[in-house]
Amino acid sequence: MVTFPVPTGRNETTREEIAMSPKFDPVPLWPNDVEIRVLGLAGEFATGKTLFATMMRPKRTIVYDTETSANAYKAQGFTHVDLCAEGVKEYPTGFTAKNIWLMFLRMIEELKPGQFDVIVIDTVEMLEKGLQEYVEQNPTQYGHTSQTFRKMSGIFWGIVKDEWKRVLSIVSAKCQTLVFTVHLRDEFVNNVRTGKKVPKGKVTLPELATVYLELERHEMVSAAGVSSVPSARVLKSRLAVFPEGLPVEVLPPRMPVATYAAICHYIENPPNFAKLKKAEREVERPGLSADERLAIEAGIASDQASTADAAAARAALPQATASPSPTAAAKPDAIPPTVAPAGAGDPDTEPAAKKRKPRPIRKTKGPKPKPEPAGPATAAPAGAAADNGDDALESYGPGFCSKEQADQLDDLRVVCGMGERAWRSALSKRKANTVEELTTEQADELIAKFDEKIERQGIQGE
Repeated sequence: MVTFPVPTGRNETTREEIAMSPKFDPVPLWPNDVEIRVLGLAGEFATGKTLFATMMRPKRTIVYDTETSANAYKAQGFTHVDLCAEGVKEYPTGFTAKNIWLMFLRMIEELKPGQFDVIVIDTVEMLEKGLQEYVEQNPTQYGHTSQTFRKMSGIFWGIVKDEWKRVLSIVSAKCQTLVFTVHLRDEFVNNVRTGKKVPKGKVTLPELATVYLELERHEMVSAAGVSSVPSARVLKSRLAVFPEGLPVEVLPPRMPVATYAAICHYIENPPNFAKLKKAEREVERPGLSADERLAIEAGIASDQASTADAAAARAALPQATASPSPTAAAKPDAIPPTVAPAGAGDPDTEPAAKKRKPRPIRKTKGPKPKPEPAGPATAAPAGAAADNGDDALESYGPGFCSKEQADQLDDLRVVCGMGERAWRSALSKRKANTVEELTTEQADELIAKFDEKIERQGIQGE
């Protein structure tokens, strides 16, 4: 059997050596004519994602490494491409995620179909970030403008999703199995942490995956001592065998031992779903503890109390600050707007128990009061701008939500299907009654949260 050697005395395989590697007649990677075109491996740190991926068929595997995770396992003989090291060579003064993405595309284009049985991307986060940067900086390539991307993030994320699917489909067509790895992140529901973990990455990943596993690591005691073997929750499986012309699922809800050999064993010996072993049944993951639930409830109660205090203070302020002179009261500039500090009014960035000072009165929307004419009306000088009331005001003042931000938030609310009640609740948490009362930082934070929701759920604009 011919193998692709790892060069002696050097850490990395050069692109020229990869291009010159021989093409093989593929030996099936999976038994019983089963194909797993895309295999996803998610998990916390040190759950065995990289080891799983590199031990399938090492001599016929190439690993595109974004975190140098595979460095410790190169003795197995797989072809290792350290994308960060390659980035330093190609961009000595510094590289971005977009540079790594473009470099990865060139490398994939140079690969011949069948050159490797297994292609591993470990992990995908940097490439997804690079793809996002590239699309964001090249809107005209996709028939849009930067303004469209800013105002309709659903269109932007839809393009990112489609482009990612296109590239991954090309990669998977050049090998028997494409393996990608991702880390986990906290799960949030209505901006509240549930205590559970979910895989990172775009929705494209689970859509394309034939098998998607969330690896866990449980200590197992043997005669040789304590060893650590990964188990896995089966997040998705399209695998089936047809012993008597009827489909039979191959993987149980949970794999007590999660390895390449274990998947091959299940393909040849499907489990009896009527008599699953205890270790093969789904285990309910723990959610929030009682203390965490109490902390969240206390934070909500504190936010509500702060909102009531702020509303009462706002109602009292005009009477306390009103000028006895009607002329002075008609001047909206009598009390100048103040710039709120970053994160002000956001309960997510300040301790719940901390009370905020009432916000001073600012400019309000509506027509400006017209002064009594002192004499005959005179024509405005040439070039003078007319007073258009609302159109002349773009925000409450420096440091507060601009008209552009307000328009963007309105568009994002429509894309995400956010109702009026939920929107008022989001404003209330930030001590605001209208979008114009948000600070610039609060508006940016809400826009970022909408974008994250759109990205996570794969929402596309009309």
